[in-house]
Amino acid sequence: MPNDTAWLTRLHELIQTHLHEEDTRVDTLITHFAMSRTLFYKKVKQLTGATPTQMLQPARLQRACKLLAENEQETVARVAHAVGMSDVKNFTALFKKHYQITPSQLKKRQKMP
Repeated sequence: MPNDTAWLTRLHELIQTHLHEEDTRVDTLITHFAMSRTLFYKKVKQLTGATPTQMLQPARLQRACKLLAENEQETVARVAHAVGMSDVKNFTALFKKHYQITPSQLKKRQKMP
């Protein structure tokens, strides 16, 4: 449905826009849509098969991977903060679970010729 496509596009844009903000949570996203929390969750789940929270985490990790790839001088802590995650240990654990490699290992691999 065209309206659903536009709605999802808007959701993805909002996620990308607010990703760097540590306090970006589902409630932050809901404020941009004129609907209740329950309806928001149902709509996201219906359209994507994922919960809003499940959409935020991979987006953060993808951005982090891109930042690490673009700038080998960047520290893991700075990248974690840049994607809205203040707990570096948690960020590293989530990154490793998602990519089967730690952010530091990724940086080392990129330095190799």
